[in-house]
Amino acid sequence: HVLDLGGHQNEGRRENRHVMGVELAGSGQAGGNADTGAAGEPRGEKHRDGLARKVEGAHHAAAGVAEELHDAEEIQHVREHEGHQHVRQQAVETGKKYIKKYPSNYYIGLKYAKALCETGQYQPCISLLNKMQVLPNEGSYAGRAVYRAANLYQAMEQLSRKNYRQVMRNVEASKEWPENLGVGKPYDDMIDSRLEDYLEAKALMGQGDNQKAATLLSSVAGYKTSRSRFGSGNLLTALALRELGKEVEADRMVASWETDFPENRITQWCAAVYRGEMEKASGMLK
Repeated sequence: HVLDLGGHQNEGRRENRHVMGVELAGSGQAGGNADTGAAGEPRGEKHRDGLARKVEGAHHAAAGVAEELHDAEEIQHVREHEGHQHVRQQAVETGKKYIKKYPSNYYIGLKYAKALCETGQYQPCISLLNKMQVLPNEGSYAGRAVYRAANLYQAMEQLSRKNYRQVMRNVEASKEWPENLGVGKPYDDMIDSRLEDYLEAKALMGQGDNQKAATLLSSVAGYKTSRSRFGSGNLLTALALRELGKEVEADRMVASWETDFPENRITQWCAAVYRGEMEKASGMLK
């Protein structure tokens, strides 16, 4: 699970990392206009002031929840390379607690979904995102990025178990752009689907459909890579070339990475994985 899933599509690069407020659509007031009584008469300044205090209090409470989730996430980022799994679990427990209290707050929901994904709870993450309603905004890319990541991680997990049909289902789901997650699908030529295609090809090979698998691998191998910017998806291009019998071309590509990006640790990791130097590659992640 070391490929940079977020790096393959533009939506994965954006995250809302600010302290978040809450939208109060219906603040528990029944019977229509909040500033009128049962007979429709104005309730006066005292009532409006009391209502304002309640709304402000609810706003601060939800913002505090988001702050707590944000802090748990920040602690996780600081310690994740030290293997502190309990910190990730802390983010899950915090999200679980407050999503029950503020079920319509998608900021909290997205933090919770991300924590579920990062602790390997892929199906609960996907189920949560399927029920969530994210309003379109700049930060809504995060929801679709987590949805894609959870499906692809689950596909990798099922591939190792040789559950090829489930791999195919998860890969297909990862390509979707659910409307409820608040972001529209970009043009096809803006989407890097090498990871999806590579996993699908592996599943097809497991099912014995080598012809379809070869077509997908050819698509991955033929992806136009950049000489000015390196992405971890380039590893998949090199692996696809080698699996198609074009090992010389693949070796040449990997050698060019080290020339063009000599100080790039992602490049070094990809080269090590390509050459089967797994111990070396694993050490780079610590």
